Amino acid sequence: MLKPVLITVVTSILWCLCGSAYGQTRLHRVYKVEQTDGRVAIFGINQEVVPYSVLLEATLTHMQSSTPLPARVVLAPAEQPQLLAIFTPTGAGSHYNYTYHFDLGAYTGLAPDTSAVYALPCNTAIDSLTIGRADNQYLYTFRLHENAPVLAAREGVVAAIHYGQRNSTAINSNLIYVYHNDGTHACYENIKTGSATVQVGQWVKQGELIAYFGHRKQNPYLWFSVEHSGATESEAIPVTFRTGSRLVRPR
Repeated sequence: MLKPVLITVVTSILWCLCGSAYGQTRLHRVYKVEQTDGRVAIFGINQEVVPYSVLLEATLTHMQSSTPLPARVVLAPAEQPQLLAIFTPTGAGSHYNYTYHFDLGAYTGLAPDTSAVYALPCNTAIDSLTIGRADNQYLYTFRLHENAPVLAAREGVVAAIHYGQRNSTAINSNLIYVYHNDGTHACYENIKTGSATVQVGQWVKQGELIAYFGHRKQNPYLWFSVEHSGATESEAIPVTFRTGSRLVRPR
């Protein structure tokens, strides 16, 4: 095991060297600390308002990991780093290479609950609802006019607001993520730049205004999906919408 003093030292280094970066850009991160005896400690930290799951993978040569890899680890919101794994040399010529990626939410290993009922994320008829791309059958699209209100389809906490981020089709877009109490999260894509009416960490009720739609000629759609943290990445799940007295699960 690593000596207790290591974590104290690592925490100090983290705040001195990376604290400002966390506050301004990335509030969740994985990083390494190399020891003089050849061991390598892999840490994760999550200073967001909701849990994140990290998938840690590594290629080890003449080294062994204290944690079986690949590993799916949940990082709860915390101010201090969490030890993910220790790579220990087992012979001469030791070498390592690790990769990781984050997904919003806490991986449980259980199938997601798809029984929740969602309101429409906008004031529109259910007839305007279409299924999105063929490679993501649970991406729902709504054709809207510019500045149309975007509403919370389900209550939860605002987990993130991103402007100019790569979206479901790898183009720049504006997105809001709302985290639900069952561990799923909703993604609202193509909101108008700067139009969010909510803040990260804010609790929103179903039907509450969260932003306005940003209409573009090449993509006049609000994209909506619900995802959960799967074994290796976030996975979209089917959604049941309520419209009036009807329940609709698009096929």
